[in-house]
Amino acid sequence: MSNFILDIENMFQRQFGTKPYHVGKVAYDKAANGYVVEGIPNSQKGLIPSNLLKSDGHGVEIWLPIEFYDLPTKQFPKGTFYLPYAVIRIGGSSTIAKTSLAERKGTVKELYSIGDDSITIKGFFIDKVGRLFPEEDLEKLHQLRLLGTSFKIKNALTDIFLKDASLPSIEQYSVVLETFELMEVEGGRKARPFVMTLSSDSVFTLEVA
Repeated sequence: MSNFILDIENMFQRQFGTKPYHVGKVAYDKAANGYVVEGIPNSQKGLIPSNLLKSDGHGVEIWLPIEFYDLPTKQFPKGTFYLPYAVIRIGGSSTIAKTSLAERKGTVKELYSIGDDSITIKGFFIDKVGRLFPEEDLEKLHQLRLLGTSFKIKNALTDIFLKDASLPSIEQYSVVLETFELMEVEGGRKARPFVMTLSSDSVFTLEVA
């Protein structure tokens, strides 16, 4: 399996121009309520977000598992879509109102609104069992596109930014798929590189007077 992971990292570098850092086998620890790296002694075991932020500060992309959940079981029998070979990036924006002052340097800035978070996922669809064309994952991507509604995302990085203490947990971590692209990979058909863009989906309750 280690050689397989190394091949994926090299393939990612050839396809996208960067080589993400591999933190080791990652699993969700219910007791710790977060993602942890397996194999680290309990006395030193830290949640992935702290390790992620430390590395991300140095501009290093990190392989992190991504899971879409709360999906309709008719199209997704397990209600989930798991992406084990992926790198994720998140960004955001705010609308700032700027007012110039007479005979003064600079402007008065007032936060008008906080925009959606923009999420970019790059990675590969791979049939790691039969090492064949990843038809099952591509079909899931197709169904995700046709979904037409929001769904949830579970990931060490997005868990930080999509958490909203003002909302019930059931209303947090929602995203929508905006665009995706499947690129051709040179010299084979066992892996298909992809790029997805998603945006956060805030929950609003509209009241009609």
